[in-house]
Amino acid sequence: MRICPAALQLHWYGQAHSKGPATAHGSYPCGAGKNIAQHRVRQEGSRLPGFGGAYLVGSVTTFADGVALPGTSDVDIAVVSNCAPSPRLGKFVYRHLLLDVSFVAWKQVRSHETVLGHSQMAAGFRAWNTLADPSDHLTRIQEKVAKQFSNRYWVRRRVRHAGDMALDRLQAVEGLSAWHDQITSWLFGASLTTLILAKAGLMPPTVRRRYAVARELLAVHGKLEFCDRLLQLLGCASWCRSRTPQHLDAA
Repeated sequence: MRICPAALQLHWYGQAHSKGPATAHGSYPCGAGKNIAQHRVRQEGSRLPGFGGAYLVGSVTTFADGVALPGTSDVDIAVVSNCAPSPRLGKFVYRHLLLDVSFVAWKQVRSHETVLGHSQMAAGFRAWNTLADPSDHLTRIQEKVAKQFSNRYWVRRRVRHAGDMALDRLQAVEGLSAWHDQITSWLFGASLTTLILAKAGLMPPTVRRRYAVARELLAVHGKLEFCDRLLQLLGCASWCRSRTPQHLDAA
């Protein structure tokens, strides 16, 4: 029986839970948050045609189970399936926890080499972050990725991949007609330069803290002058702290 995308989204969101900002969940230990995410995946995963498993990604994978989840963090879940309703389901609240679900095609995790060379996917398999794995395929991939993650060859592959992603975003700007699409493509492409550094430093990918992580990495290696170059790409190298909220208020 074919399940329509709208029905799949309703199952994942749940009729009793709202899409949008979550209530504060700073009191949740990270381990409890992971258990909630796992419960949602196992509850709804079987409803998804071609379901191949799911795993955690993002900042939640960097916290110890006993650490309280920051109120500003969501829990990112990657669901493996070739029959996803869309590339990204988005954010929704489940048990007062903000979940962010995206979908990964089977071909993207077909081999450990494919995962190891991907600048964003590899970190999700560096350690055991699996929520569901009905075929044990993700387990086998994770074991191989963990062993080879720090191999210089694969680090360089991920650095090149991150650089290609940044260039693709920046080169796409001229082909976009809408002003807001041009701004988004340029902003995301410029910020991906921090991902290049993060991959070289074996740091996990992050969106909200990518510039802070890049600065920390550059400081460790005595290269803080490069931080200004990253900010110059955004046109904000000379901004003071008070200027940022002024721009946000104007927006």
